Amino acid sequence: MFGIKMIIVKLIGGLGNQMFQYALGFKLANIHHVPFKLDLSEFQNYNLRRYRLDNLSISGEIATSEEIRSLKKDHNNNYRNSIFHTIERIKPYYRRKYIKEKTFTYDPNILKAPSDVYLDGYWQSEKYFKDIKSQLLREFRIKNEPDELNKSFLEKIQEEESICVHIRRGDYISNPETNQFHGICDIDYYNNAMKELLKHIFKPCFYFFSDDIEWVKTNLKINYPAIYISNNGPDKEYEDLRL
Repeated sequence: MFGIKMIIVKLIGGLGNQMFQYALGFKLANIHHVPFKLDLSEFQNYNLRRYRLDNLSISGEIATSEEIRSLKKDHNNNYRNSIFHTIERIKPYYRRKYIKEKTFTYDPNILKAPSDVYLDGYWQSEKYFKDIKSQLLREFRIKNEPDELNKSFLEKIQEEESICVHIRRGDYISNPETNQFHGICDIDYYNNAMKELLKHIFKPCFYFFSDDIEWVKTNLKINYPAIYISNNGPDKEYEDLRL
């Protein structure tokens, strides 16, 4: 089993994070023509989000605990004093079997990773996978058809000059540590963004998405048609993504 080379990527975070992580792993698996697998073990103790890619038409498979262990030896304390660990540490970080993301910006060296690697990070740059966009769009197709309400929204969105606005609050507001790290965009940010769009779009209809839709209704005032999407909730975030 362990003689088979493969790419394993750790999934964590929300749907968007999971899609970025998947995209890089999928890219490397395509480069090396090896199996691509997903480590879902972090979700066992992660209460903020759940694994969501099962709603998409992905081809990546779930990694077994044995497969994960075989690639995480370099990171596992049980192997710290082994010859394997010493050899791995001599290599450049991007040539090791376990690669931890060093920065939130694009790192071209990651695309030089070996054909047998475990990826631990967020990898939030389209530069990693822009050249396989069409393949990823097929992977990220939502499996099921939308329900009647979402279908009606889709039709309306396609008929109009639609502008979708996503406003995240939630833990960015309620959790002091998260707020300090990420911060939030103020009202001026959204107003200025909409003003910029209105230089190019003359009959807009705004579609607002938020985890605090009542706050949006109260605080963001516009003089154009607006629809507030609140029917999907956290268990159907992929439907918001489709819209």
